[in-house]
Amino acid sequence: MLWGSAAHGLVIDNLVRVTIVTADGSIRTASSTENPDLFWAIRGGGCNFGVVTEFIYKLYPQRKTVYAGYIVFPPPMLEQVISVTEKWWSKGPDEKEGIAHFLTRGPDGNARTFYFLLVLCRC
Repeated sequence: MLWGSAAHGLVIDNLVRVTIVTADGSIRTASSTENPDLFWAIRGGGCNFGVVTEFIYKLYPQRKTVYAGYIVFPPPMLEQVISVTEKWWSKGPDEKEGIAHFLTRGPDGNARTFYFLLVLCRC
């Protein structure tokens, strides 16, 4: 899945065309209009049809700045990070924004390691 799944579907739903080298050594192009059975097959109808050497996907307009990655915070910042992200989330992020919180704890249940914040924001 991709972060924009709600708006644009799964990654595979956005595949437009491929170039594939089949088992017999043929180089073929597959799309909804050219070799449609092969195109259907490589999008989930089975496996071992060949080696895809080119993928062409639909593109969608994006904002100028796109941030995707993770940020690591030490345990003492946990409350502040959660407060800021809850404030942002309560305003209702749009369909192009997402966030995931990950917290690891020590054997005694205390946050001894780091807090990871995974963010995707097209600002």
